[in-house]
Amino acid sequence: MFLHEEGKAGGPVVASKPVERHHALDLIRGLAALAVSQYHFMHWNGIAEIESMGTFAVYMFFALSGLTMMMVYGDRFARGIEPEQLSSFFRNRYARLLPLLLLVAALAYAKSALTGNGDAVSAVMTGTGLMALHMPGFLSNTVGAWSLGIELAFYAVFPVIAVLARSWKAVAIWLIALLAAQHLLLWRLGTVEQHWHYYVSNLTFAPFFALGILASFDRGSKHSAMLVPTLAGLAMIAAFSLFVRTDLMRDQLSYFALTILTGGVIWAAWRSETPKWLVRPATFLGDISYSLYLTHWIANDIVRLFDVPISVRWGAYLIIAVTGAYASYRLFEGPARDALRRHG
Repeated sequence: MFLHEEGKAGGPVVASKPVERHHALDLIRGLAALAVSQYHFMHWNGIAEIESMGTFAVYMFFALSGLTMMMVYGDRFARGIEPEQLSSFFRNRYARLLPLLLLVAALAYAKSALTGNGDAVSAVMTGTGLMALHMPGFLSNTVGAWSLGIELAFYAVFPVIAVLARSWKAVAIWLIALLAAQHLLLWRLGTVEQHWHYYVSNLTFAPFFALGILASFDRGSKHSAMLVPTLAGLAMIAAFSLFVRTDLMRDQLSYFALTILTGGVIWAAWRSETPKWLVRPATFLGDISYSLYLTHWIANDIVRLFDVPISVRWGAYLIIAVTGAYASYRLFEGPARDALRRHG
């Protein structure tokens, strides 16, 4: 993946000449995927329930999407929406997400069908991305896929957002309005017992995309020292629920604080320069992040077949999840994406 820079003062960092990928963003994306996989392992195996680790690591992806979409496509759409550019944008986005999503939805359906609980409609809605059109939290049939429905909905409206995002001040106003609306929604849903009600509305997640878009307007110089607050902020988010025992969806102060911290992590990562010794690990984590996010449940199913101490199972899970994600990226996700982009 290549990012682009441009010279228009005050605008998002996008445009004409390709530069090397942003390794600090790769690092954050990969660490967020690792956090989600570890959260699920602990939850599935009754070890611990660290809500902030699982919840806000996923929200980190939304903020990253807002930032990277503006970096790569913001300037193109700011000049107007042309049919050819629009077609290229959607082809690239769906080539990025749908092949692996379709495969994993099929695997999840096959697993459930073996027990007589197969839901073909949900599998089709998930694998095709149609779940994005209505309540992905209820319609998705595999772990983590609900968030892809939210991503696809964001992609559908992003070209218009890019046209309207003329300045950081305008985006800041949007962010304030979205945060207010989000917390009104959370306050209203606080009386609802169904957990998934929080995951059916794009309004729950819109501020995170806005935070990423806002960060794209910062064209300050990059420094390796910025990795320190980046990683420290990520660690604080992951560990928050270990120290503050609260229901994050109903504790709006904690939710707001973690939301702002998420935006701060993304901004700090964007301003970070990655040391040479960290480039290869960051690239590796960035490459496998999507596959790791969608396939780590398979590693858990495998290790649960063996009656071994939980420490051994946990180590085996991590190894299988990471190596499986790498194999998925190299053998399927990457080649399928590139083929669709070439021949679309």
